[in-house]
Amino acid sequence: MSAETVHMRRLIESALSRGAAKAVQLSTSFIVIDPRVRMKCQVPICKNYGRSLMCPPSIMSLKEFSDILTRYSDSILVQWTLDPDPDMLRAIKGSSLSTLENNDLYLKAMNRAIKEMTTQLNALEGDAMRLGYRFATAFSGGPCALCDDCVGAGGHCRHPFMARPSMEAVGIDVIATAFNAGLPIKYPAESAALLTGLLLVD
Repeated sequence: MSAETVHMRRLIESALSRGAAKAVQLSTSFIVIDPRVRMKCQVPICKNYGRSLMCPPSIMSLKEFSDILTRYSDSILVQWTLDPDPDMLRAIKGSSLSTLENNDLYLKAMNRAIKEMTTQLNALEGDAMRLGYRFATAFSGGPCALCDDCVGAGGHCRHPFMARPSMEAVGIDVIATAFNAGLPIKYPAESAALLTGLLLVD
């Protein structure tokens, strides 16, 4: 079922009113699925792989998500701008990924931003459901940041109605998809970072 234009406009306005920098409607045919995205969860292995309930292999497979995506016609791609503290930027400039993963300033700033993005995406999903789109589903960007430490495989999520897998976790090429939506992402980021989330609407 295609979403009504007036409803999509209302959802975009809702995202922007909640602090998003940009939000655009995107046909799901322009969402790019690439198995290499999921490969990067394992090569080199991400510290969340097999530990977070919102990361592989705890979530749906690439094929399962690809099949599900064919049932949707519309989506909204949403971006938030993260302007890091200048002192932190100076401290991490030129740092390797492994160094960043051990930098408390960087990790705290990113976790705060991802948690806020997840909260706003959940609210947007709720807005869509109240408009009658019962299969509306949000996907965050980056690892789940709702808990300092996930309960892990076999555990019960502490925030089952809030936690969302990331776009990357289900194999979405965020950079290619954002380009298709007219919201290009500069990689690697040079100053302000962009956090990108997705709402499937149906």
